Amino acid sequence: MNKNKEIIVLDHKRSNAINIGMTKLPPPRSIKTAILKMDATIMNREGIE
Repeated sequence: MNKNKEIIVLDHKRSNAINIGMTKLPPPRSIKTAILKMDATIMNREGIE
């Protein structure tokens, strides 16, 4: 009998904080384009910090 164990890497509070932070960022494709074009309208310094 092989039972699958669930491994928890982050606690619930930290996971929620990461999710909230990620919702404030543009999609990853937009981030890559903004970096390559040095476009501050997509992602500014305040958005990164």
